[in-house]
Amino acid sequence: MIHANTIQLLNDNQILISSRETSTIMKISDLETKPKLDYLIADSSVWQGIDNYSNLLLKKETNFVSQAGQHSVTYTPTSQKGIYYLEMFNNNSAIMNSRPSFKWTNYPNRLDMLNKSFKNSLITIYAYDKKSWLV
Repeated sequence: MIHANTIQLLNDNQILISSRETSTIMKISDLETKPKLDYLIADSSVWQGIDNYSNLLLKKETNFVSQAGQHSVTYTPTSQKGIYYLEMFNNNSAIMNSRPSFKWTNYPNRLDMLNKSFKNSLITIYAYDKKSWLV
């Protein structure tokens, strides 16, 4: 289960998908012939121990809290080759129905529906440069 809430076409053969369920942004290429998952943008704790998916995680350049339960991810190109921005509404929500025992310890200010602790949603912008991401 991924609960896709954004699918954005980057060019004729690549897309970005926002998965609220896994608090992950995914880039997929070669859509028409042999689809390939290029990378994942998420906190490493989300994909730890899940097959080899952790190998696809982009490296964070600084220490910050990753998005949680994001929606409306928007790709914005820049004038620099290989660099773009990803803007999103970060719900900051600790919901993962497919893995109810997931520990949200890497998300200290999350909105926790089960414990009725409500924190802030955020607008988050990441800069991407082919191998890493910044907030």
